[in-house]
Amino acid sequence: MGRMMIPACGLERPQLCRYTVRPVHWAAMDASDAEVVAARDLVKRYGRLTAVDGISFSVARGECLGILGPNGAGKTTTIRMVTCFSPVTAGALRVAGFDVAEDARSVKRAVGLVPQEENLDPDLPVARNLEVYARYFDIDAATARERAGELLRFFGLSEKADDSVATLSGGMKRRLLIARALVSEPQVLVL
Repeated sequence: MGRMMIPACGLERPQLCRYTVRPVHWAAMDASDAEVVAARDLVKRYGRLTAVDGISFSVARGECLGILGPNGAGKTTTIRMVTCFSPVTAGALRVAGFDVAEDARSVKRAVGLVPQEENLDPDLPVARNLEVYARYFDIDAATARERAGELLRFFGLSEKADDSVATLSGGMKRRLLIARALVSEPQVLVL
């Protein structure tokens, strides 16, 4: 089954858009740390449907990568493979130095994922959402509280720490989701 070309934008396959962010510690980086995501000839098939057809890309530490394309181009499927939510059909994919096919658990520990849909725990206060999530990464309670406090300050949510998630605006919930993705100090952040 062939893919339909969208004439208005001319995109059939996902397109990559890059922006490099140079962190303060850039000069101290080890050369082996330079590539945090490497995909070579990545393919994903669902039966006879090929959702991703031989895409190759890499992401260096400090680099932001956007995947652009029309509906059905394979953007979400590519992200699902990078985050180990969907197995790779063919090709090679390494994230944070780990092969997704061989060490999915290590990949998941190295990736901070901000979901498309809000999925915060409505039964927990704002700060507790971060603390509980940190425990999934075996972060001790004291460190989890410290990181939660730092992230809430960074995202301007300190005054909401004890409030119910339900009282937050949509933008505040989005900031809290990003903070939650960062609580484990991931090597790769997927937005």
